[in-house]
Amino acid sequence: MRALIFDLDDTLLDSEKRIGDVTRQALFAAHDAGFRIILATSRPIRTIRHFLDDNILSVCVSVSLNGAVVHEEPRTDASQMFGNLGANTAPLVERLEALEQELYFSVEFEGTHFATNRNHSDEELRDYHSATRDMVVALDRSDPHTASKIAVDGLGSRVDDCLAMSTDHPDLRFIPAMDHTFVNIVPSAVDKSTTLKRLAPQIGIDLAQSYAFGDDLPDIEMFGVVGTAVAMSNAKEQVKQAADVIIGHCDADAIGQYLTEHVLR
Repeated sequence: MRALIFDLDDTLLDSEKRIGDVTRQALFAAHDAGFRIILATSRPIRTIRHFLDDNILSVCVSVSLNGAVVHEEPRTDASQMFGNLGANTAPLVERLEALEQELYFSVEFEGTHFATNRNHSDEELRDYHSATRDMVVALDRSDPHTASKIAVDGLGSRVDDCLAMSTDHPDLRFIPAMDHTFVNIVPSAVDKSTTLKRLAPQIGIDLAQSYAFGDDLPDIEMFGVVGTAVAMSNAKEQVKQAADVIIGHCDADAIGQYLTEHVLR
């Protein structure tokens, strides 16, 4: 079985966090034609559910938190852990709390629950985390063996002191974003590509016959394990260089057009 593997932000989702009508129709057509649809994102499952409705989720498998967690049925909480921060979690949290710079950070678990150093209002939880209050776990009561990612937001300022911690944690990856004002801290042994390779025989897909779509640097790794790597025109230059095909902008329903014209013929 072949798969279509999609990053979410600025790839499958447009800049308004929506799926275009042409792309939506093409996804269902691809599913009906026997393709497996896989979402591969750094987002947790609760925010995936916030942006995608049950009809779309019913035909998808979710590889979330940069490969750390898999939901074969994204509408339920049943998941598989493919990687965690483990014993690194508590020391990292302590060091982040000790930094003089004002930071906002959160610790993601299986994707439904998280811990944070801020006391959010219900509105802030909904808008920033796609979460409700029952999804918040106390930092000092969290299980490090289910911690999948730490996200650090410099609130507009560079997070260089946080990034400097990477030298003390060689088994973790510090992935900067937004001009180094934001960083995701994830297990170095797990990424989208490693999880896709482990997941493929489990769900019966042939990666060599599959397509991956992306726009950002973490997508380059998954490009290396599929037969056809497809970059958006709005992708970073390094992503375009790693791709086999470059299609249109995420705001122009480019994925739906490409699938209709080149994959589903």
